[in-house]
Amino acid sequence: MTEEELGVAAAVWIAEARAAYPEIELDEKAFVAQVTSRLPADAGPEQASAICGRDLWLTTACAAGDPRALALFDAQFIAPLARVLRATGLEPDQIDEVHQELRRKLLVADGEAPRIADYSGRADLRTWIRTSAIRTSIDLIRRRRDLPVEDEELAVLTALSDDPELAHMKDRYRDELKTAIAEAIAQLAPRDRLLLKYHYIDGFSIDRIGTLYAVHRATAARWLGTAREELSARAHKLLGAKLGVTASQLRSIARLVESQLDLSIRRLLD
Repeated sequence: MTEEELGVAAAVWIAEARAAYPEIELDEKAFVAQVTSRLPADAGPEQASAICGRDLWLTTACAAGDPRALALFDAQFIAPLARVLRATGLEPDQIDEVHQELRRKLLVADGEAPRIADYSGRADLRTWIRTSAIRTSIDLIRRRRDLPVEDEELAVLTALSDDPELAHMKDRYRDELKTAIAEAIAQLAPRDRLLLKYHYIDGFSIDRIGTLYAVHRATAARWLGTAREELSARAHKLLGAKLGVTASQLRSIARLVESQLDLSIRRLLD
């Protein structure tokens, strides 16, 4: 990608961010440098244009502990999950527990940057957070073992709830999506595949993974998050290439990948 192309993409990121969150202040130069560092080395204008600048602006401010950004994040992304979670059969106190655990996982630093800093802007933020809520809800159900909800039923319900476009794409591109994720898993580094297997198939906690590798739990959590992010990015790129989509469709493709990634990991690595 040329400097001119990067400049055009950066201008779009900043314009989106300023329009969506005028009350949040960030250093624009540092923000653009951060976004650029997250792009693959061979990224082209299409991948740059697929980055959601407004969502990255918000999550970057949240990772820095900006109180305005944290309040907006909670109001716009965490609180609305209650309606979706109610549809799974969770009780109000259990929904509150999911909310609190999600805030802790995403926003609390534990010796390193909070996990919200891992968000790359390639997937729709709302879908990315719903996916985290899915995992948190499943963990809660497994601990309590008092709700007759299967992992797959919960994941599909949460990820596709009131999103007919995503449901249509999932139905239309089912085979291509499965192939792209399988190929992406095959391309992962061995340690990344093993980390995903430990967590999603064997059910290992972050603490147990940290003990296995003799590292702090925050490091283990970051390794796992990076492995999943790498898998998502690879699957997104592969699926986009298979479908021959336009730049304007790439964000929808990213949402499709993100909505099904956890289920696919469980199926393909089992």
